[in-house]
Amino acid sequence: MLARLGASLDRPPVGLLLIGWDRIGESYGVHELQVERSVVFTATACTRITDEIIAASGNELAVVRSALDAPAAAEGLAHRIAQRLDTELQSLAVDTERSPTRWAIGVAVGRPDDGAADLLRYAEVALDDAWLLGGGRLVAFDDGDRELLDPGAEPDLGPGPQR
Repeated sequence: MLARLGASLDRPPVGLLLIGWDRIGESYGVHELQVERSVVFTATACTRITDEIIAASGNELAVVRSALDAPAAAEGLAHRIAQRLDTELQSLAVDTERSPTRWAIGVAVGRPDDGAADLLRYAEVALDDAWLLGGGRLVAFDDGDRELLDPGAEPDLGPGPQR
């Protein structure tokens, strides 16, 4: 995945969306393959032909959009996917009170000096935050978090105690 993501970095800015879903569907009578197909269908329906969709892991899918018009375009794409994904997964539910599958989306937009591994790490942090908030939402990686992830960065300790 890093090689394919790296190839997209020559057309900055690059947005990366990681779409994750949990695997509780079978306890609701929904086969995992149905869920995966729904996620892939939704991502494909919301993307443009130049976007890349990459299987990231067993229950994660990556969407790469190069040459963004504006960094906010990645979040706009994520919102479209989130709305359709919610509807699509709800349609699989036998029990209409709750969806058989939870989902989350992490969004990151690379800066010119970011490599593929950096961009992937930022999207993973955002996805983890979305899951920590209970899923069913998207979270965009905050530029302020970059310092926290850079092991060589000096920590910002603030102005210190006031006297």
